[in-house]
Amino acid sequence: MNSLLKNNGGFEGNAQVIRIINKLEKKHPLFPGLDLTLRSQLSLVKYYKRGYKYQKLRPKKYLYNDDFTQISTILKKLNIRPRTIDVQIMDLSDEIAYAAHDLEDALREKIITIDEILYEFKKWNDQKSYIELEKIVKETEEFAFKSKKYDSSEEYNFIFRKTLTSRIVNTLINDIGLINLSSKNKEKTGSGHTKELGFKKFEKLSEGLKKITFKCISNIDEVYIYEKKGEVIIKSLFELYSDSSKNKDLKLLPPEFRNLKSKERSIVDYISGMMDNFAFDQYQKYFNSTEKIKIF
Repeated sequence: MNSLLKNNGGFEGNAQVIRIINKLEKKHPLFPGLDLTLRSQLSLVKYYKRGYKYQKLRPKKYLYNDDFTQISTILKKLNIRPRTIDVQIMDLSDEIAYAAHDLEDALREKIITIDEILYEFKKWNDQKSYIELEKIVKETEEFAFKSKKYDSSEEYNFIFRKTLTSRIVNTLINDIGLINLSSKNKEKTGSGHTKELGFKKFEKLSEGLKKITFKCISNIDEVYIYEKKGEVIIKSLFELYSDSSKNKDLKLLPPEFRNLKSKERSIVDYISGMMDNFAFDQYQKYFNSTEKIKIF
C-alpha cells in the first residue's frame, strides 16, 4: 500500500494508527475519532517524524503530514517533548513480544528449530547475545527434561517452548533501564530526550531474535506465496476502487469512506482495515475468481 501511495503521503502502520484513532473511528456524530486523552494519543506516537508527500523525502517511519502538524502544535503549546514515558514502555513491550512470542509461534509450528536459531545467532556475530541465548536455551532444556509431569516428546516440547518464552521475557524485562540515546536512535524516532528507557545490555538479543525469526519465517515458500497473493488482492482492489468508470462516486465503498477530495487515501484507509478473509471475499466477488490467484 505504501507503493500505491508513494507520491501521495505513503502508507505506514504506526502513522495509520494515529489516523484511525483521530479520524477514521467515529463514536460520536459531532466529531471524528475516539476523542482520546492527549496522554493516550501520545502513547501511540512511536516515531515523531514528518511524512512528506513524495517518497524520496520521507523517512522510513513517520506520521502523516497533517497528524504531525497537529501533534507538533500541541507538544509545543504544552512544552512536552516527544516520546513520552508511556510510548517508551509500549515500544519496549512490542520489542519483547516480537522477540519471545514470535519465536514461540515459529517453534510450535515447526517452522524453525532452536538449534537453527542458535546457529543464525552465532553467524550474526554478537557474542554477548549468543552466549546469553545459549545459556537460556541450556537451562530451559534441563528444566523441561527434568519435569516429571509429562512423559511424551510433544509435552516436553510444550514445556520447553513456554519456559523458553518466559525466560527470554524475564531476561529482557530485567535488563530495562535508563540509557543514553545515540544520535542515530534520536534521528530514527524523533525523540526529544537525551535518555530513554531501553535495554542496558541485551538490545542485540532482542533485535536478533526479532530479525532472525522474521528471516526464517519469510524464507518459507508458503509464507512467501501468501504474501504475494496478498499483494495481488490489494493492488487489484485498489485499481478497481480507483476506477471512476467502475466505482463512480466511490459507491463500492462504505459511506464513511466516500471522500472524493482525498480519493486514494480513502480507498487505502478502507483496504487497510480489511481482515484477510474479507479482502479475499471482495476479490472473488468483484473479479468472479474461482481459480487460483496468479502471483507471477
